[in-house]
Amino acid sequence: MADSSNTGYAYPTPGRLFWHRLRTHWKETIAVIRSVADWTVLLYMLIPGALLGGRLYYGLWKEPLPQWSSHMIFGVIPVFLLLWLSAGKMFLMIREADVLFIHQRVRWLRGLMLRGGIYSMIATALKAGAGFLLVLPFMVRRYGISLDAAWCWLLFTVMAGGLMVWLKHFARIRAHGWRRWLLYLPMVVLPAAGYVVLSVWWIDSPSWLAAASALLAVINVLLLLVRMRTRGTFMNDIQEELVQRTKLTGLVLSSAMDKPRKIRSRPWIFRRSQRLFRSTTSVHRLAGACVKAYVRQTKQLTGYAQVMSLSAAILLTLPPGVKILVYAALHLLLAYWLYLNAAAFMKEGFVTMLPWEDEVKLGAMKKAVRMLLAPYALVTSGLLLFSMLPVWAAAVVLIPLALAAVWITVTLLQLMMLRKI
Repeated sequence: MADSSNTGYAYPTPGRLFWHRLRTHWKETIAVIRSVADWTVLLYMLIPGALLGGRLYYGLWKEPLPQWSSHMIFGVIPVFLLLWLSAGKMFLMIREADVLFIHQRVRWLRGLMLRGGIYSMIATALKAGAGFLLVLPFMVRRYGISLDAAWCWLLFTVMAGGLMVWLKHFARIRAHGWRRWLLYLPMVVLPAAGYVVLSVWWIDSPSWLAAASALLAVINVLLLLVRMRTRGTFMNDIQEELVQRTKLTGLVLSSAMDKPRKIRSRPWIFRRSQRLFRSTTSVHRLAGACVKAYVRQTKQLTGYAQVMSLSAAILLTLPPGVKILVYAALHLLLAYWLYLNAAAFMKEGFVTMLPWEDEVKLGAMKKAVRMLLAPYALVTSGLLLFSMLPVWAAAVVLIPLALAAVWITVTLLQLMMLRKI
């Protein structure tokens, strides 16, 4: 008969088992990261990135703030932190094999959940602290918020972030499909909206923020106790834990291989297959087909949106003298990427079945790239002009500049590089 100390087990207590699984989780995470890049490559990226980031952060405290911050209301800051914390995860450190033994040991299962919940709250607090340090210069220098109020607001953010992580976890283990999305409205969306509203109202009232933080801390503890006593969700817990553990692996694999494209009887975009150009020449018909093939691929549209978002962030943070050069370089990079996609389209089987002449293909690629580049040029031209000129002048020059950027970029790139593609 085994003694009460469980000396015959490799992990005689729930605490020992939790720390073993936590170390295993971090080893798996590091292994996934190392599968993408070696430590030497990461150091070459991290050290310059840390130095550049530190210099930029120092500039936020000692140098004039970016011009765009003068048009930013305070509500943008809690919304940013809310989005930053929205990817928070709840790790309970439960595994599939636990159904054989630990599922019957209530004390062990509660011990794992207790430690997993505390670990998830600590991770949420660290994540909130990192985001808070990023926005702190704007809070102090742009809005004149005292450090006492800022630190109380950080505590309020940490408690609110923990509450939303718990509520999202309960919604995910209680329902699936459309029922889960219905639960998200009262359990995720409404608390998130309340956090933003209360942050705006109480940012100058540290006492209210401290009182709300204390109340949220009690609610978080109660939710942890409720979670430890919740029964009948073990299989959902395992499924949710597996999703969280493999999320990073799925992200890495998604960049290495494409998902099989769904075959639909009718596409979602251009459902009636209408013409994009009035002309019916071979060049225009082939260019229209190229544009349709591009926008009907979710991966291409996602990449386009990511490039546009990154370009917007770059143009908003750079000094005026550098913006114009970066503006031109960004257009050349995106146009080159669009040319590569257009060239790949010209090699598709259904395109090569017809005897298109080289001049027709080159003309179609040129028109397709111009059409696809136009939305990007309009957005980036607006960001460039409205950050450097008066509003009326920027509105007048916006469309001519966007059209000129599209025409010059595509023509220049075709003269220099298209023959090599």
